[in-house]
Amino acid sequence: MKNRKKAFIALISILGILFSIALYNGVFTTIRAKEKEEGGYHLVGLEFKGPYSSAGKFMKEVNEKLKNTGVSTEKGFGIYYDNPKIVKKENCRSFIGVVLDSKDLRKIDELKSAGFKVDSVAISRSVSAEFPIKNSFSYMLGPWKAYPVLSKYMNEKNYKTDLTMEVYDTRNREIIFLMQYH
Repeated sequence: MKNRKKAFIALISILGILFSIALYNGVFTTIRAKEKEEGGYHLVGLEFKGPYSSAGKFMKEVNEKLKNTGVSTEKGFGIYYDNPKIVKKENCRSFIGVVLDSKDLRKIDELKSAGFKVDSVAISRSVSAEFPIKNSFSYMLGPWKAYPVLSKYMNEKNYKTDLTMEVYDTRNREIIFLMQYH
């Protein structure tokens, strides 16, 4: 009887720990889609082709290359061109990099010469959602939570997506998911 009681207490303790970890990491966070004007970003980065699950590793490489040019920022981004439910994951295309701070705008020609792609995202009507950054797990959990909500909202409103983008705001510790539409 004592062994069953100990096993039950151990099981409840393990479940409590797992629940606490899930709660902290945002598994139970409610995602809400909202419409707003979003954009106005100056972007620098590199194009990536392959599974979106590998984009984080590629982002680290891009950040290291940008640091060598003297560019650093507290906002990263990923623009995702393909729907991985339709396109084979090895063929998914994206543009990965950082949102340029105003102090670095003067370096655009130098960045282009170094082989970086420079682009911008105009302010436009968007459906967006936020997810907190707690740790590296947030970058996997956030899309899993946000995209079903955003897609459902877009479908209900009959909006057509022009751009799907994630902004990784490390200063404010959040990921902004946005879909610009027409």
